[in-house]
Amino acid sequence: MDWRNAASRAYYAVYHRCRRLAHDEGLALDQVGSAHAGVVDALGQMGNARPLRELAGMLDRCRLRRRDADYEIEKAFARDLANAVVEDCGNILTKADAF
Repeated sequence: MDWRNAASRAYYAVYHRCRRLAHDEGLALDQVGSAHAGVVDALGQMGNARPLRELAGMLDRCRLRRRDADYEIEKAFARDLANAVVEDCGNILTKADAF
């Protein structure tokens, strides 16, 4: 459970940071569907802002892993996967803070 919790908490930290970044960049956050997917979509749809699109891809990968950690309880969630999510989330925070 600890590995699942580590991945989930790391994801939520970057989700909230990216949500604030999207807001600060003046991006419209779609209120239809998942709020989490809305942040990914908003960042990913930036026309010429490649760093934001890359950030969106990283965030989405962490979002999917977090979903597995939280909801796919019957499947194994290994330490290596949790470490990868935490590392990816650290990279996202670094990139988000560069804006």
